[in-house]
Amino acid sequence: MASDLPTSSAGPRRWLNAAVVGQEVTRETYALAAREKLEQTAGTYGETVSLRDLAAWVQERSLIRTKQLPMSWIGDVLGRVGRACVERREPLLSSLCVDAKGHVSPAYALSVEVLRHEQVGDPDEHASHERLACHRWFGAELPEGGGGPVVTVRAAAPRPERSTRVPGARAATPRTATSSRSTAASVAKAAPVEKPLAICPVHFTELPATGVCDDCD
Repeated sequence: MASDLPTSSAGPRRWLNAAVVGQEVTRETYALAAREKLEQTAGTYGETVSLRDLAAWVQERSLIRTKQLPMSWIGDVLGRVGRACVERREPLLSSLCVDAKGHVSPAYALSVEVLRHEQVGDPDEHASHERLACHRWFGAELPEGGGGPVVTVRAAAPRPERSTRVPGARAATPRTATSSRSTAASVAKAAPVEKPLAICPVHFTELPATGVCDDCD
């Protein structure tokens, strides 16, 4: 792989189709490119890279394009990066990649459990400590005191309660208030619970509705 991204002065780019190159070669090449980008990111304290930007970077860097959506392969690529980090006894560079809301990849926790045999309660909390370790390992200039966990997900500020009382209307009687609370509780209880994503433990990608990973043989 060339040391620099191709520029317009280097002539027209000769893109390769991932379908022609083959999945294994493509993803291994993407993983090498991803590691390069994540190492650069680790060199600056507090910096992260978005999943979207990383997906674009690895294609630009490798000159291999894919028509598949990033979420169908980025978990596998980050998993390969994480595996290399574990083999080198480094902090997980994959912790530096987050989505638009600051969350790590849905496969992050599973990759930690598979690669390090550690149970992860809160993936984003775990990743915040891992990011700090990455910054220290890869030589970032740290703030006085050595810095702290690099948090990318902030708790939303509580919204002020809005009064629904109509001017001039009588206050609700205890019975009415009790009924309102009961109704609210019923609605909250009936609210659908978001199920965690099913992730392939080999490729760290989201499983389709069939429950069978498309990348597994």
